[in-house]
Amino acid sequence: MRRAFTLIELLVVVAVIALLISILLPALNDAKKQARTTVCMSNVRQLAMGFVLYSQDWNGLLPGSTWDFVPPGNYNRGKPLCWLGTINGRGDKDHVPSWGTIYKLIGEQTAVYKCPEDKLENRAMRTNGVADKPLYSYTAPPFLTGAPTSLLKMTRWPENVSTWNTNTDWDKATGHSLPWMLVEEDEVEYLAFVTDSAWSNVDIPSNRHKERATIGHIDGSATVRKYQRFPVKHDAWNTYYELSDGRVVTAGWWGGSVKFGYIRTLKGLNQ
Repeated sequence: MRRAFTLIELLVVVAVIALLISILLPALNDAKKQARTTVCMSNVRQLAMGFVLYSQDWNGLLPGSTWDFVPPGNYNRGKPLCWLGTINGRGDKDHVPSWGTIYKLIGEQTAVYKCPEDKLENRAMRTNGVADKPLYSYTAPPFLTGAPTSLLKMTRWPENVSTWNTNTDWDKATGHSLPWMLVEEDEVEYLAFVTDSAWSNVDIPSNRHKERATIGHIDGSATVRKYQRFPVKHDAWNTYYELSDGRVVTAGWWGGSVKFGYIRTLKGLNQ
């Protein structure tokens, strides 16, 4: 005689399956998140290599990193030298990133400009006004505009930020890495604006990768690292660039490119 499962046995099987699902789903979600983090790292590596290739073509000078850097007499033609192709004051996203100076150098791959974990899809943001969500997730410190790569020695930051925008923590900057060229910016800051291709002022690194952000370096590499969010968010004012000539420049200063004194030596003005 064939023996059927009892109700208790069926309930046990269902309970075991439910338990296995509850165990496996978080692991599956973690695997998906890690895959998206890997894609983000790959994106930043490719973009950073675009900066490297550009500098090799133009005597070691980096491309424009600010949305308002347009060659004299070239504004009306709307062809900026910004790496991302943004245009001063226009919010013109039709040419982002296709007018950017590194676009062709990375094979014209639009997808690499956006992190797959960036969920703010084309919805209006109202932080400091109305703005459209841009089609990118990464920005570059503005003072890198036209800077020679030979001048950039190290990026440093304090591991523990105790005050806000004091710009006095250089002596506490225990964290360090190769110079940053690209930063995965937190979307709650000015990245909401389509013309924002620079990481400066109060901008902070993202925390979308398990409280970590992706950073692109001067050698074309990328790292994912956690930066302080509490009690004070790590921002651009607490990110310092140590230069090979002994000077120190903060990433929070918009005028950094002028302080470098190289903004007018940026090559490729006619490209």
